[in-house]
Amino acid sequence: MLAVTVYGDDGKTPLDWRLCLVPKGDYEIIDTWQAMGMVGTGSKDIAVTERFVPERRALPLVRCRGGLEHPGAALNSGALFRIPVVASAGHPLGSAALGAAAGRL
Repeated sequence: MLAVTVYGDDGKTPLDWRLCLVPKGDYEIIDTWQAMGMVGTGSKDIAVTERFVPERRALPLVRCRGGLEHPGAALNSGALFRIPVVASAGHPLGSAALGAAAGRL
């Protein structure tokens, strides 16, 4: 899943931000992240050139701001699925930072 910016016809004005499901063969992973103790974050650069992503594999981020606007809401309407995606974005990184701090200590 890649976060992308959708630009207008001028190529400069951002119109939308989306999460896109892109097959692994359609992008290149570039290993640019060598920060000590943070290898567990999996942070790397991604290169994608001229790929079309069909609407069924692109989720506008505005639909992930909490509530029941997301595509899975009909099946997953519980409180956990109403949390905005940005509210939970930092949780997976917390364990890597804590591990780095423990290693340093």
